[in-house]
Formats: sequence, C-alpha cells, structure tokens
Amino acid sequence: MPSLPDTDLLSGPPGVGSPRSRCQSGFTLVELLVSMAILILLVAILAGVFSSVSKTSQLGYANNERMQNILAITDFIRADLSAALLPVNRTDTNNLQFVVNPGSLGTGVKNPHAVFWQSPNAADQTLGDVAEVGYFVRWNTDNAANPRPYLCRFSVANAVTGTNFLIYSAPAAWLTDVIVDAVAPANATAAYEGLIAENVVALFVQCLDRRGQLITKNATGGGFTNALFDSRQGFVDSAVPATTNSACALPPVVRLGFVLLDASSANRIGSAERAALTSIGATDAADYVSQALARTDLKGIAQGLRPYQIEVNLFNAR
Repeated sequence: MPSLPDTDLLSGPPGVGSPRSRCQSGFTLVELLVSMAILILLVAILAGVFSSVSKTSQLGYANNERMQNILAITDFIRADLSAALLPVNRTDTNNLQFVVNPGSLGTGVKNPHAVFWQSPNAADQTLGDVAEVGYFVRWNTDNAANPRPYLCRFSVANAVTGTNFLIYSAPAAWLTDVIVDAVAPANATAAYEGLIAENVVALFVQCLDRRGQLITKNATGGGFTNALFDSRQGFVDSAVPATTNSACALPPVVRLGFVLLDASSANRIGSAERAALTSIGATDAADYVSQALARTDLKGIAQGLRPYQIEVNLFNAR
C-alpha cells in the first residue's frame, strides 16, 4: 500500500485559520504594553497642550477685561479731575476745594484713598454748573459670601438745597458717611447708583508739585491736618528755594493709581480675603500688588491683580 505524504493531519495545510497562522499574526503582551504606554503619553501631551491653551485664553480674557475697565475709569476721571475748580473767593476756607481722605469720612471709603473736589459739570444748572465730585473704593456686601470691591463716583449738583450736599458751607457739611452713602451707595437696593467699575481693589491718590515731586507739607511747613492733602491749607513745593503756595491752592498734577482684579479671581473672594486685601499698607498700586503676591492668605487671588497709574494735569492750578 502506498504510503501517505508526511503531513500534519490535525492542523491541515498552513494557511488562514490555522493555530500557527493565528499565533504569527497576533500581538504579544510586550507589544500591547508598549502601545498602551505610547497612547498614555500622547494623551498626556495633548492634555498639557489643551491646558496651556486654556490658561493662555483665560489670561487674555482677564487682561482684556481689566483694560476695558481701566479705559472706562480713566475717561471719567480725566474729564472730572482736569477741570477741578477753586472758589471765586480763594480765602474762604468754608468752601469745598480739593481734599484727599477728608477727616469727616470714616474708613469704609478709604481703600486706601478717597478724593473730592469741585467741578463744572453739574447736570442741573439752576444755581450754576458747579458740582461736588469724588472717587473712592467701597466693598459691596450684598452677597456676604463673596464681597466685591467697587470704584464709585460721587456727584452732587450745587443746586441741591437743604442741610445736606452743601458745597458752600461749614466743612463738616461737605462730606459725611451718611451723605456719601446716600449719593453713591453702589448696592442692589439703590440700583448700583454711583458704581463706575467692578473689581477695583484699591485707589491711590498722590498730589504732585510742578517738579513732579510728592507734596507732603502745607503752607505752614507742617503735615496736612486731618487729610493727606487739603487745598485750603496751601502747600510747599520742592523748588530750591521752596515756594510756598498760600491757602486755596490746587496741586498742579494728581497721580492716580488703581489696582484691578479679574472677574475669575474676584469670584474667590470671601470675608477672609477681603480682610487681607484691605489690610495691605502700600504706598502705590505697584507696591500693593507686590505685597499681595507675597501673602499666603491671598494665594489664588493675588495673581489676578494688576496695577495701573495715570497722571492728570489740573488746568486751574496756579
């Protein structure tokens, strides 16, 4: 009997479907592990790129938001401040003139500075076009869990009569906490009257002489009584020899510093963060941000702070 070919009857001829073919076309465990590692690495790289793009987008949005706020702020203040007036009778110290941190106001609107003056922009000109104008930062606590800092504008026409809102009267009648709260409360109940810009954490006001130096002394050579600056007391400039500007003298230049916070960071402010932000004793906006960044109790918020500064010439300064 002829012998059969020497073949594997169980496996059949080599080809698709045989155990040997399946083994040769499959993946080993090592190959699978390497593939998974490469996939995980690619996912991690893509996640990092996405996170970086997202952060860049958020920073761009925050910067744009702050720039829009600062442009709105400076437009308002330049128009008001550059036209600051002195009374016709410059020896009459009962008239409101130009005061930084007046002693008649409490600390609630001195964050850290508040400034007030007369300006010819009254809407009602029945008794003239002069209005009492001012700017300050106050904290809105409508939402106690998330207090917000607001830059406010105080504006009262000279036409307002009665015992309040008097520009030409005794100094005690110019500005009080009750009057400021009535004119610029900046809360929901009053439809946010007086609000100019949100998330302005601090306002700095520095009065400069014609040489660009900070004014620190009144006309008698001493510090300003009950204020950081009071035009009724005059001032001594930095000229050599120094020039004494008698009572009722406006500063030639006013330097204003603002510290703005982006909305995302402002959403993280609680009572503790508010206390920390209001406790910073800085000399100007840049110093304020520098100190905030160094504090551990403002981590996650301070990174959203930015300082801005402008100088305004007062046209009516002598």
